[in-house]
Amino acid sequence: MTATDKYTGVGTFKPRQKSGIAALIAGIRAVNQGTLSIWNKGDFINEIIERRFLWKRGFLINAPDVLRHILLDNADNYSRSRTEARLFEPVLGKGLITLEGNEWRHIRRAMAPPFSPRHVTQFAPGMVKAAREMLDEWDRLPVDAVVDVKREMNHLTFKVITRAMFSTEPDADLTTFDASLSRYQEVIRPHIADLIGLPEWFPRVRAGRARGILRVIDSAIDRILAHRRREGIHHGDLLDILMTGSDGEEGLSRKEIRDQLATVLVTGHETTANALTWTLYLLAQHPAEEAKLHTELTQVLDGCEPRHDDLPALPRLKMIIEEAMRLYPSVHTFTRQAIGPDRLRDRDIPAGTEITISPYVLHRHRRLWRKPDLFDPERFTPKQVAARPRFSYLPFGAGPRICLGAAFSMVESSLLLATIMQRYRMRLAPGAVIDAAPQITLRPRHGMPMLLERRHS
Repeated sequence: MTATDKYTGVGTFKPRQKSGIAALIAGIRAVNQGTLSIWNKGDFINEIIERRFLWKRGFLINAPDVLRHILLDNADNYSRSRTEARLFEPVLGKGLITLEGNEWRHIRRAMAPPFSPRHVTQFAPGMVKAAREMLDEWDRLPVDAVVDVKREMNHLTFKVITRAMFSTEPDADLTTFDASLSRYQEVIRPHIADLIGLPEWFPRVRAGRARGILRVIDSAIDRILAHRRREGIHHGDLLDILMTGSDGEEGLSRKEIRDQLATVLVTGHETTANALTWTLYLLAQHPAEEAKLHTELTQVLDGCEPRHDDLPALPRLKMIIEEAMRLYPSVHTFTRQAIGPDRLRDRDIPAGTEITISPYVLHRHRRLWRKPDLFDPERFTPKQVAARPRFSYLPFGAGPRICLGAAFSMVESSLLLATIMQRYRMRLAPGAVIDAAPQITLRPRHGMPMLLERRHS
């Protein structure tokens, strides 16, 4: 069960003190309910924690040097675990997130061009345009209107990714896709067979509701592809690359296109929407930090819309976003599975051992961060960043499998936040209950209802 902390207002926990079968039952209940009490106090103190669920043995890793070994130095020995794959494969199929080995390398290389720095710069005006359109809609709302900022940020980032990567508007089909994805996160959970380590042949029954959601998603993707083929126009965007290939390579099959399209739509907007939502929440809780940001925006932009070239002159903006992602990393947990035996410090790791890496725990670890639950953007000054172990901060993962869209997401978050904060300030709606829910991504369980207050120049 989560509890409220005095710094951020959300995200701490009532530590579990159970052991043995009681701990197993409590852990399964926490996973099924989607609460942060899956972690206990020792997880935020120790560096290598052995965990056992009946006969299943695994490790939670919080040591930066060991994380570097797993994610970079010996990355070829660690694949995504089957537990994690079962969560993603129904919606993403064999997408960039779930593939391994040569298949993954081929797809990653094919998808890389639109995410290069040159292309991200070209997308910047469209990002600002999307934010302006949202703000114009807000301007038409009554004074002191309350909006669900999580839903608004989802719609905004969905519009950005569909325009940038697929040269299309987020019409009813794409909006249906977005709503279905949210519902999928609510109903899908790790199966108890995975939690206790039952063999692969043991059946994992999926909820009928999840299957229905997947049919909606597949239908929406089919219509997107059919529209592009009927249109017959080459846009030079990611969808064209997937369909026709680039650099002399052949385009992908229909199934491959479907899976990569789903991957980009899911990962290309949900994580950024979460980052913006939590950032706006934290700024509302910390008016002094909000005032510092507004001062920087006024001095640099003077009321003008931000451009990509303005971002180097807005260091506080970047620090605030990075600190929000430290406290509330959208990808709160991921796993790796040892392909062959290894040794992590003094621990022998047999082949098949599951390794859990939780950016949420790592970013609040008592040995790595001073007052880790405090919202303090000063942690991300160049001096403090240089003094910290590289693998103590993993909002986008690390190593060869670092998020392909990391640069896109940071530019998008910065431009959208700068545009929003120049026109509006926000306050948490009275009576709002904010609870961080670790579903596939870390999102506010009940949305983020906030009062809009128009700034006056």
